[in-house]
Amino acid sequence: PFTARAVVYALLLDASKSIRSAQLKALDGQADASVMRELLEVHAMVSALDENLRIPLLELLLPALKSLSRLHYKQFRQCTALLIKADQQVSVFEYMLHRMLIRHLHPAFAKVKPAEVFFDVASEIAEEAGQIVSMLIHEGEHDDPDALFAEAMSHLLAWQMDIKPMLPPSDISVLDQALSKAEKTTPEIKRRLVKACVTVVLADGQVRVNEFELLRAVCDALDCPMPQIGLLKISSY
Repeated sequence: PFTARAVVYALLLDASKSIRSAQLKALDGQADASVMRELLEVHAMVSALDENLRIPLLELLLPALKSLSRLHYKQFRQCTALLIKADQQVSVFEYMLHRMLIRHLHPAFAKVKPAEVFFDVASEIAEEAGQIVSMLIHEGEHDDPDALFAEAMSHLLAWQMDIKPMLPPSDISVLDQALSKAEKTTPEIKRRLVKACVTVVLADGQVRVNEFELLRAVCDALDCPMPQIGLLKISSY
């Protein structure tokens, strides 16, 4: 559990020396001293890790993190939040990690009620789905983004309504609001939304790291299994 926390913190340390120094200074007053020692030991190794190995590494850490005490888990959550907020912006990876920890760790430490279903017609979340699909498209490089958007959204909406144009780029806060509404839909609508997202990710025949991480965030937010697309080569940004 000490090393697992240290590795998560190392993954969240910024590439900028000034921001990283501020993160370490803030962390020094919050994190367990033993974890801080581990962090300093593993940082160089973690920072040299290929980006496409970050999610598999996080998955390997989950069992150790689940063995934390409630007090240490609370401290861990506070420290990860501190590291994410250090530069006043949230990256796709940071958001994915946040969603991943909530889905897979939080139920081990607190009672979590299943999300209530408020929307049972896909058109009720059309705008939010459009935000999610549009953000995925903007994370990639596509010859005809508008056509891809229409194709992806057709998996969700089918004949239910006219598909509006793709939305302009947005930030993580907009994505988070969209997912918060989408997670209150039926399992079938969630399945169709994930299929729409997979259509985007696979559109150009390769899976970029940022697309894969964003897809993982979507799946964890919706409490859906991650599609088995890892057999394709995941490329860097």
